Amino acid sequence: EWFSVSLGARLRGGFWHSEPVGLGSMPRYQRGGSILPRRERVRRSALLAVWDPISLHAALDAAGHAAGRLYLDDGVTARLPAALHEHQQSGGLL
Repeated sequence: EWFSVSLGARLRGGFWHSEPVGLGSMPRYQRGGSILPRRERVRRSALLAVWDPISLHAALDAAGHAAGRLYLDDGVTARLPAALHEHQQSGGLL
């Protein structure tokens, strides 16, 4: 099971799907059961986005679950380990 990120629609796997595109858009899909972290603000560099909020986009699977991992570091140093956070979602609650 897949979800069209741009349309917000659920798509059944194993079939062809069409989606309108233009010069300013690109079709994006997310597998059911996954959680994608995204920074929504457009920035000129990653360093400017360090303190921007992170949105978690969950696409539930057929059982109503999603899981994912988010690794956060300062984006500058090679210090290991930084922070590792694991987020799980079930039944629409995070």
